[in-house]
Amino acid sequence: MSIAGFLLHVAHFFWLCFEPLAIAADDVPHLASSCDETDDPLADSALVALQTLARKTQITKDTWTKLNLTKLRRLQSRREPASSGLIGAAWSDFAVEVVVGEQIFPVIVDTGSSTFAVPARPVAGCQSFYTGVCEGRALEARYGSANWTGRVCFGPEVEVAGLGAGRISFAGIFAQNNFLTECTSIPGGFVSRGIIGMAYPELLPQGLTTTLWDSLVAKNGIQNVFAMQCCPWNGLNRGTGSLTLGGWDEQLYNAEDFVHTKITMEKWFCIGIQEVFVDGFASEELGAGPEECSQNPVGSCILADCQDPSSTCDMPSLACRCKAGKCNYFGQCVDSHQPSLFQINPANHSLGHNHSGGKQDWSFNDIINWFKRIFGGSTERCKGIVDSGTSSLVLPKDVFDNVLNALNKVASAWQIRGSCLSQSEVDLFPDLIIRLDSANSDQPFFDLRIPPSTYFQLDPGATCRTLYIRSSGTLNGGLGNIPDYILGQPLLEAYYTVFDKEKRRISFAPLKGC
Repeated sequence: MSIAGFLLHVAHFFWLCFEPLAIAADDVPHLASSCDETDDPLADSALVALQTLARKTQITKDTWTKLNLTKLRRLQSRREPASSGLIGAAWSDFAVEVVVGEQIFPVIVDTGSSTFAVPARPVAGCQSFYTGVCEGRALEARYGSANWTGRVCFGPEVEVAGLGAGRISFAGIFAQNNFLTECTSIPGGFVSRGIIGMAYPELLPQGLTTTLWDSLVAKNGIQNVFAMQCCPWNGLNRGTGSLTLGGWDEQLYNAEDFVHTKITMEKWFCIGIQEVFVDGFASEELGAGPEECSQNPVGSCILADCQDPSSTCDMPSLACRCKAGKCNYFGQCVDSHQPSLFQINPANHSLGHNHSGGKQDWSFNDIINWFKRIFGGSTERCKGIVDSGTSSLVLPKDVFDNVLNALNKVASAWQIRGSCLSQSEVDLFPDLIIRLDSANSDQPFFDLRIPPSTYFQLDPGATCRTLYIRSSGTLNGGLGNIPDYILGQPLLEAYYTVFDKEKRRISFAPLKGC
């Protein structure tokens, strides 16, 4: 060894023994723990490499021992939220673009479910479908009268708003009914080719273990928070908006702009709802209705079509009367000789999703099965949910009756006739008040005001507005722990809504930026 080499080796020796290392010993298991001199050239190389790394990372003596490469991903938690555009309408749901491999799919953003699914066969007029491998477990899903079947797909990278979720498994749809029909040409150019469920993993079917949203959070280190801005459509152009991942749009809102309600169950986005009423009619009360079969009206057809399919609208009185052979039994038309269970016909307003883009009739059994599937297995009580995949505000029957009675009184006062209203007629109606439990300990509740411009909506191809408030009928009596309320698109089209899983709360601020 030359004299220069010897002196350099001695310098290495003293540096190692008297200077603290910039790397923890368990990060380099092959290092000797003593300062014994060695002629091993590999040890020399390792020592030089350590010195170089120490010089690069050295800041102060106190910080040297804090370097831990396995924790560097935490730095990404400081990244800014990512946003992507939303397109849709209350009757069609709002969709965002998701990249699967090299393919782009506009998919419904649904806070009432957790599965990410896209077509894997040319179904329902969707000529764009996932062409990769879908040979996993068989899957099926039902949303009222809409359903699909398929298999688990593996392999491609998935990306939303420029954020990668990695190579996750997801559902490939092989066959469907009333689910992907927006792939056909409908008014306004609305298109959706799948669904992304934003709720909790407990709602995933067997065969899928991680939600797309949870994968995005884990891979990118973003906050477990997302926000939706759903701008109403005007009957000609598609409604727009934004989906912000990892936070909210701070160019539009400050923290003090929001009011907060707690998420009471981490399965759906369940919240505490105290009351729903029409502004100025909070004390409105209705009688229990006739207890025996009679020919009394079963409702009004001033603002809405008759709810009972066995009734017709009597134009002189604008009252819904039972058809021949039927009678009024507790507010429903039944056979004169045999009362039966309540039957519901939600027409073109969906519970859970609106997949047809047009009118669809749900049978009573369809609704029963949907509620049992979604809510029947839970032992917790879910008072109500915020569901971006439901087109209407769905209320318990007694609350719905009170709301409709108040709206009918307003319509009568202004001599409004018919169930499809012009914009000028809609402007005559008061706000709907939704009173929610507050997440602030010093405030028991707060009120959200839903304007008539969102609880009356334009249907596809229509030039007038119809009521987007529905009754859940008698479903929340006797079926177990199902929600009393489903707060759908009329709420999201009035408020910028932040779903904060980290703080277990949902926040609202009046919609702006549309």
